[in-house]
Amino acid sequence: MRYYKLSEPHYLVPRTWTGTCRVQRRWGLPGIADCPGCGATWSGFTSYPAIDVSGLSERRALEVLRPEPLAEYKRLAELVSTICPPGTLVQPGTMFGPLHGTARGRFGPLTLEFLWGLLVREDALRTFQAERLRDIVPVSPVFKKPPTPALFELHLHSRGRLHPDCYLPDPAPPCALCGREDVRVHPAPWVDAASLPTDLDVFRLEDNSMYILASERFVEVAQGCGVSDVVFTEVATAPPVKAPRG
Repeated sequence: MRYYKLSEPHYLVPRTWTGTCRVQRRWGLPGIADCPGCGATWSGFTSYPAIDVSGLSERRALEVLRPEPLAEYKRLAELVSTICPPGTLVQPGTMFGPLHGTARGRFGPLTLEFLWGLLVREDALRTFQAERLRDIVPVSPVFKKPPTPALFELHLHSRGRLHPDCYLPDPAPPCALCGREDVRVHPAPWVDAASLPTDLDVFRLEDNSMYILASERFVEVAQGCGVSDVVFTEVATAPPVKAPRG
């Protein structure tokens, strides 16, 4: 099975579509401020649009998106974990619920929103469902003026990892208190093939949420829906081969 990383075109490459969004999520876990173990203030970028935290008693505390002491983060993370499906990766800065904001212009079959996720046009969504792509969970963003055709965000699970040898040099162990990993990644990283899911056609890597990966089948179906301003780049499952000297 081949997998592909989804990314936006280079900024100098002309776009086919004019669609743009100004969006944010209403709820999220705080980042960690001045961890007593490693001293870092940090936050991740994972998001789960299909997880609804609006019924939690502490939902107002989840609307203030700022770093908090480790104890407060752990308290809120434990509360949120009670409504998350088993195996859900929850970390500082994890966001929940649909996107809120505005959308303007014309959108292609797929749109990659930096930091937020993957949007799919309603006709492409119908094709994904008809082709039985695995675990496609659409969530309707809350737009002030919904675009036509409608847009949906795909709920992306956090699964799979980069290969351990991608981290340079020998990585230090994660912080024992907050879990933060202070690592540098190889300039041409590759994935750990054994960690990739066999039951999903599109997902995020759990150790690098900026990596959205799709199966070969997903890419085939998506490209059949027409041109999108999304680049599909096959990801390596082995380190790059060094060119011979001389």
